[in-house]
Amino acid sequence: MVREASFKIEATQFQKEEKKNQLTILFEKGYKDYKDGERRIVLFQKQLKLAKKSLNILLTSYSSNGQNFEEVLRMERKMLKYGLELDKARADKNAAVAFINYLIGK
Repeated sequence: MVREASFKIEATQFQKEEKKNQLTILFEKGYKDYKDGERRIVLFQKQLKLAKKSLNILLTSYSSNGQNFEEVLRMERKMLKYGLELDKARADKNAAVAFINYLIGK
């Protein structure tokens, strides 16, 4: 009975350690998602800024010679895509923050 009790104590300690490891894994995943969201936000902000500059150049070129209208449309489409990706990255980052807050009990 003494050995059985010590095995139960040991099993409980292993279960506790397993839960701790699972929580650590979940936290690390949430932190990775947070950092990925931050990285993507910076990336798409830069992409959007470059696309705006390119669009301004294309609009100037189009207004002066009337050519490359398709390029203007293509660049506007890219700007919309980058804007959507930026919003998605912000949403993913906020979701990661909410999940981390949930894990730590805030």
